[in-house]
Amino acid sequence: MTKKLAHITLLLLVVVSTLTGCAESNSSSYSETVDLKEIYASDLSELKQETKELSNLSISDDAIVIVPDASNIYEYTTSLPQEIDMTEYDSEFRQMFEYLFTDHNINEDYLLYMGGSSRLDYDDNGNIITNYNHVNEWKDSIISGKEGRVSYLYDETWNMDKTIWNNEICFEIGNPIGYGYAVVNKGVTVKECEHKVYDDKLAQERYPILESYDPSDWLEYIATYSPDSTESYPLLNGEISISKAVEFFEKYINSIPYPSDPNTKTRVVEVEVYKISSSVYGYYFLTTMEFQGLYFDHMRSGVEHSEFNDYISIGGNAFMALTDDVDVIYGYYRKQNINSVASFKKIIPIQKALQSISGSLSNAVVFDLKRIELVYTQKPSKDKNGYIALENNDIFVSPAWKISLYNPNDNYDYICYVDAKDGNNFRYYKTPAN
Repeated sequence: MTKKLAHITLLLLVVVSTLTGCAESNSSSYSETVDLKEIYASDLSELKQETKELSNLSISDDAIVIVPDASNIYEYTTSLPQEIDMTEYDSEFRQMFEYLFTDHNINEDYLLYMGGSSRLDYDDNGNIITNYNHVNEWKDSIISGKEGRVSYLYDETWNMDKTIWNNEICFEIGNPIGYGYAVVNKGVTVKECEHKVYDDKLAQERYPILESYDPSDWLEYIATYSPDSTESYPLLNGEISISKAVEFFEKYINSIPYPSDPNTKTRVVEVEVYKISSSVYGYYFLTTMEFQGLYFDHMRSGVEHSEFNDYISIGGNAFMALTDDVDVIYGYYRKQNINSVASFKKIIPIQKALQSISGSLSNAVVFDLKRIELVYTQKPSKDKNGYIALENNDIFVSPAWKISLYNPNDNYDYICYVDAKDGNNFRYYKTPAN
């Protein structure tokens, strides 16, 4: 499994009562609910007044409250479709390729597939001894369905030991299309920055494999902004504000023509700025899925955090080095297979969510409140042995209040959740504060 596959793989969350600074979960229920139309991004001074009795919470003037404009929210289950038309997948993969890489034709020598009889094996030194099968050599078995559900990988740097750059690209997307996993890399940042790694086998430097390339691993971090920020930085071909770049990216990715009947969108939730050169920068988008106006919980990978066993979160990223194109994309959210839907209009208000969370935290710490969000969370079902099988099991989706707190005693951020319908089911994880 590649690093980026691990990144896009759903992260799991558990309530751990022994973590520093927190007490056992409070089981009190907050039955008072209000209509969604009455849930608004409260004036912080008003919110402070409403929660002044909460001695272990401090709300600063720069706290952020994000409440979506939605008249209904939902609980439901979602799962992957069990029947896949491989002819359709093959066709849509190729048409998406044309959409994403307008000046590039598919070279069948670089088109591989994963699944069925196609596998990847390494020796003890990390060298590939069995590579994935080529699509063109197994096309009949793939299209007929004999290979089962497979997905395509197109990477012109895959196992090629590139020491000279010739505008290589990469495109990989899960099957079915639009359910989360995707890799797009047009190679612009790699080419511009001349990023290379030393290869012991070659005894020289080579370019990285695009399928696992993440600009944030290579570039200098500058700052983090909200998606609506008017701050502006020069990219490779000109200057553009963060908000305009976000607008371009969201229109671009949500205009991809497949799947043809989308019911979700890919949205940017945070923007990081990285330095490409002394006077040129790039925008790194943290992305998630949106359903009916409400974002899915998102979590940055690559940070120290608690064990995750129960709650999963959606998270991807993308990178813009040019003002008029997207160079890198990890994660593409356009479709859910939804069933068992329950719709409701009333949830607990923000102050009740804060009361519920405050009652579950230690009174020995005064936590600084940084962010309040109404989000969708997900929980997978498990088999009789307690294992999660996301490929086969339904995933339960429900709305929650997500409260981000800072603990000055240990310099950690505590990300807390309670169910939005009743204030129950407190859980949290922690990460080192920025």
